[in-house]
Amino acid sequence: MLHEVDPKEAIFKDIGDLSDYDCGDELLVAIYQRPEKTQGGIVLVPKNREEDWYQSKAHLVVKVGSLCTFPFLKPQVGDWVVIRPSDANFSLDIRNVRCRHAHPKFVRAIIKDPTIIW
Repeated sequence: MLHEVDPKEAIFKDIGDLSDYDCGDELLVAIYQRPEKTQGGIVLVPKNREEDWYQSKAHLVVKVGSLCTFPFLKPQVGDWVVIRPSDANFSLDIRNVRCRHAHPKFVRAIIKDPTIIW
């Protein structure tokens, strides 16, 4: 995928300060959305990109709850993680950034690049 702006930077810029947000024993993760255009120049229609909100498995950790314990992997703020959408138990928008709450036990992998999975 061809990103004009680094998606991690864009998410953190848009979501802003989360110091007053505590998600308890869960992670707050932002849902990765593909860019409008692929590297090959194919333009994705809005409906295709909209599906990312429901089906994307790539997420950016934007907040770790104060009560989080990590049974397996230990992701940190700024890590891209793989979480099955049905394992994220609560969806919400924070400052127009699509997010989910997820328990740390549902983190399947920590990845460097969110475009490697779908």
